[in-house]
Amino acid sequence: MSYSSLHIKESLKHSFKGFALAKGFEFLQKDDIFLFKSSIPNPVFNYAYVEGKLPVWVEKYFGTCPFLVIGEQSDEILQKSLVDFTLEEDDVLGMVCELQGIEDIPNVEVVCVETPDRLPHLIDVISQGFEVPKSHLADFLTPLFPLKDQYFFLAYLDGEPASACLSSIAGDSMFLSFVATKPNLRRRGAGKSVSLAALLDARDCGCKICALQSSKMAEGVYKSLGFQGVGAYYGMWAKK
Repeated sequence: MSYSSLHIKESLKHSFKGFALAKGFEFLQKDDIFLFKSSIPNPVFNYAYVEGKLPVWVEKYFGTCPFLVIGEQSDEILQKSLVDFTLEEDDVLGMVCELQGIEDIPNVEVVCVETPDRLPHLIDVISQGFEVPKSHLADFLTPLFPLKDQYFFLAYLDGEPASACLSSIAGDSMFLSFVATKPNLRRRGAGKSVSLAALLDARDCGCKICALQSSKMAEGVYKSLGFQGVGAYYGMWAKK
């Protein structure tokens, strides 16, 4: 395993364990496999880290809930592993960045969400960005708000909440997730600025490396911040 993909693995594990401290979430580890399960029936909020063949017991664990498979496998291995799930998307890329080399600064207003009154704005932005019902997101995000080493950020355009993200810090590494922008406010720099603010904050906290999962649409933005793709395979799987 490369240095970069190892950071993705450890960053993911830390994030899942942190998320599972909140009521209603589950984290399970068995050998080199670890799983995170939420109550939200959307693969963006349920994960399985598996290297090699996908065991049947993992599929049974998630039941009818779609989940994201992460790890270093080939398409052929995963296709042969399938029992009850099929490939839905395969355009999610693992990326890493060394924070020391970042020189940009946010060009729009960005705040770290430190008080509960901003949570509805955060939930609204992520709900629109991911097309997930607000009720599901409120159940997922609200318990994370007071957790140690979990930091939410909001970017504003003309006073309106536009983009959001979550930074999960573990030692000298961080995992950036839930980066979302309202559809009507995209391509105005808010998504890049909110990500950049989280990266700079993590660097100030002593982090050296950031890992994340990027869609094809956002890949160019992350590359402009210094991120590079690594060899981890990411697949979106859904119940037949």
